[in-house]
Amino acid sequence: MSDPPSRRKFLGSVGAITTTVVAGCNNFQPPAGDPNSELTEGQNKSSIASTEASSQTESDTSTETGTPTETETPDGNAPTHLVRTKDLSDREGSQLTGVFSDVVVTDGGILCAGSLDEALWLVAFDTDLDVEWSRIFSDWVAGRGGVTVNVASDGGYLFGGIPQADTSDVGVVKTDSRGELEWKRGFDAPTQGAHNVWFLELADGNHLCAWTIQHPEGAETYIRAFEGSGGPVQWKKDYESLSTKSVRRTHDGSWFLYGSEIRGGYVMQQFGPDGAKEWRVNPETFSRALPTPAGYVLWGTRKNEVRVRALDHNRQEQWTRTYEEPGIELDVLEPNGSSGYLLASEGDEGIWITAIGPDGGVQSSTKYGIAPDREIEPVGLASEDGHYVAIGEYGDRDDGWVMSVVNAT
Repeated sequence: MSDPPSRRKFLGSVGAITTTVVAGCNNFQPPAGDPNSELTEGQNKSSIASTEASSQTESDTSTETGTPTETETPDGNAPTHLVRTKDLSDREGSQLTGVFSDVVVTDGGILCAGSLDEALWLVAFDTDLDVEWSRIFSDWVAGRGGVTVNVASDGGYLFGGIPQADTSDVGVVKTDSRGELEWKRGFDAPTQGAHNVWFLELADGNHLCAWTIQHPEGAETYIRAFEGSGGPVQWKKDYESLSTKSVRRTHDGSWFLYGSEIRGGYVMQQFGPDGAKEWRVNPETFSRALPTPAGYVLWGTRKNEVRVRALDHNRQEQWTRTYEEPGIELDVLEPNGSSGYLLASEGDEGIWITAIGPDGGVQSSTKYGIAPDREIEPVGLASEDGHYVAIGEYGDRDDGWVMSVVNAT
């Protein structure tokens, strides 16, 4: 699950699938004497090496251009990657305009969430990027920052938005594993300028909805915890002058909030399921932070460099590294299970996905071609057991793509 940085417009029809076989990535170690590997102000600066993907194949109007196969690299040491890309171009003349802003990898495939023609939209793909089902919730619209989605403990899905009929509410939607509506719940609270809406399942069985309002004078964040399946509010929190960037459940059952205060810099907080504050810190100027299985990760960009810091569960620094970006700009960072982290950045006609290990060392960096002569921008990234999924848009028109990489590690 990712926290969408901005609203993305995708056309509703689904076009061709392109299948590309890519040679396996080589592990990268900075060579001895490389000036980029010298320690500078306590940071290990590593240049990210790259492995160029094979040339892109042209998309056509067929539903599939190849059958999945797994082969070995020429040296016989590592299997190749199987890359499938689905173009979301408007090949059938549809006038529906939508948004894909979040993606999760499930046991059975891939789930993308966003909005279509101003309605909330869920689309499930199998690992071959064939559509399994698509659901539109016409009573709801997304916030300006897009839609975030979480998997519930029963295998269903949790996401939130703003009801069409009453813009004074923020609402949440719970579906089953096939996207069928189970229940929904609204909250009578300020929503004018609502940017992001997060919806989490708490460890005690209750649910949490959080949203941020942005306006010229500043920002506020509102949080409501409610009982079970859309029951009464159990507790609430309102924060003036706080623009929230991410709300996630931690691996120990607490929940985590990261944002920026109008006059106080960045703030990182963690709460128990009952809303009791466990701790609060003001970190350095990292623009993003997330909980991970090992603790927490913070990152930010400046010019062509990415700065990443890993903390343990006690918020003690484990390492800080600065990397030279292989692409144009870092767009997404997501934990890669217990294997480290994945970074996705823009590239010329494609995207770069860089895997860094638990110690911050670069394991691989690969450019995946999406489309020739196109500006490509990733907006979401997810992974599970060596299966990477990225979503994004074309910068020169309002449509986008979904990319699945099998055997990525």
